[in-house]
Amino acid sequence: SIGTQEKCVEFLLDQLNWTGFKNHDTPQFLSSWKNHYNSWKKFPKNNLLIKYEDLVSDVKKEILKIINYLSNYFEYKISNKEIEEIERNTSFENFKELENVGKFNENTINEITGEKKTFFNLGPHNNWKKILKKESINKIETQFNNEMSELGYL
Repeated sequence: SIGTQEKCVEFLLDQLNWTGFKNHDTPQFLSSWKNHYNSWKKFPKNNLLIKYEDLVSDVKKEILKIINYLSNYFEYKISNKEIEEIERNTSFENFKELENVGKFNENTINEITGEKKTFFNLGPHNNWKKILKKESINKIETQFNNEMSELGYL
């Protein structure tokens, strides 16, 4: 039987990847992580790349980056107090608490037990280099070498 980690790696690599068929959701074609990422790069003037690691290391800087990007489309003034409120409201701890009280519906279901899986699990401690098996890391780095190098992961 294939393990959870192996399933996740296959999900990243699968070029024919779809989601959204359960619960009458709208189906979405995702393809592989590589194709998904590269498709966004084709529109350099209309996208903003926010990396998870950057959010963890300096969330305020990333919020200001988002505000600056949006200012290309409409005028918006924001106070330091509002930025601090955004930081609090979008913190891992706040999202985890919302999940704990049942206000987060994007959880997946354990196919064996039928229980909801925790979505907000490790947060800032989620370091793929420490968590993944060497075989998984090698497979990902081989398949996504150019993209990961471009993003500064390798």
